[in-house]
Amino acid sequence: TNHMNFDSEREKQFSDSFTSLYGHQPQAYSALGYDALYFIVSGLKSIESREFKTLSESLYNIKDFSGITGSFSIDKKGNAEKKVVITRIENGEKRSVVFKG
Repeated sequence: TNHMNFDSEREKQFSDSFTSLYGHQPQAYSALGYDALYFIVSGLKSIESREFKTLSESLYNIKDFSGITGSFSIDKKGNAEKKVVITRIENGEKRSVVFKG
């Protein structure tokens, strides 16, 4: 399994930009960190108060956030709800199969 969908054009763009900037391909945690930052920014944009409780409620209300690693939501227990990506090798190339988790 993997967090990155190698067949996604959006992830290819992220990977190319990351590689150009840092000189190596991103790890899955690079893409997850990128998504986490923009997910929190999205939550901050929708609230007026900067209190933690207000922010956490805002994050729970974001549904199907479109990130580099795919769309996801956070349930009331704080768990990510997202599709699972399984990577397989076909003729020496990585291919992704996406399943709803």
